[in-house]
Amino acid sequence: MVLRYIKPYEIEKRIGLVTYKLILPSHLAKIHDVFQVPLKIEEDLMLKLKPIKILDQSQKVLRNKKVLMVKVL
Repeated sequence: MVLRYIKPYEIEKRIGLVTYKLILPSHLAKIHDVFQVPLKIEEDLMLKLKPIKILDQSQKVLRNKKVLMVKVL
């Protein structure tokens, strides 16, 4: 099984300007617990992003529906 989304986890400590060590559960022991996150995170842990422009868009056809795919800068 390939995980595509993992819920947010608590930050154990900040190592550098953009490097954080997370507290991960035991079932994620094979995943490295240090990540680089070059994003500005507000004190209330909210991230405010503003899209600049749409780079590309396409439509993926599944069995019974169409999904719009958009690449945003």
